[in-house]
Amino acid sequence: MKKAFFLLLFAALSGRCSANDDMTRLGVTFLGTGFLSLSIERHFGDNSVRVRAGVFEMQEICTAFMVNHYFTDSDTKPYAGIGLWNVHIFPEWKYGRLDILNVPVGLDWNVKDRHFAGAELDVNYFLTGKNPGGGKVTFNEERRFLPLPALYYKYRI
Repeated sequence: MKKAFFLLLFAALSGRCSANDDMTRLGVTFLGTGFLSLSIERHFGDNSVRVRAGVFEMQEICTAFMVNHYFTDSDTKPYAGIGLWNVHIFPEWKYGRLDILNVPVGLDWNVKDRHFAGAELDVNYFLTGKNPGGGKVTFNEERRFLPLPALYYKYRI
């Protein structure tokens, strides 16, 4: 599994890179790796690194780190990437955690100048975790995969 992660990471970062395409974007995401999330994304040519933080029910903090590769130079860009999504759960002063492999696939649209909108499908694979009550989380093999849709708005700063 670790080899597959690093091979996909290398593939996402191995595209061409132009200094003219460098930019940073701040965004808000609805659904996906959190019910409501804030993100910062740094582009390096056709590639980007994104960090996202959000919540589902205010009893947890969701963080995600992703690398993406954008496939065209038009105003509408399809992309794919790989990352790690962590859910830190805090019910009744206890602590639990889920570690999840995240594969975002989406379409990014440059609406106007510095404004971007997009849709994404986060395909997730549960790796490991810790129950809030103690002990390791066990996953039913049929429920290890979890696809989650997301919509976002980003502003280029």
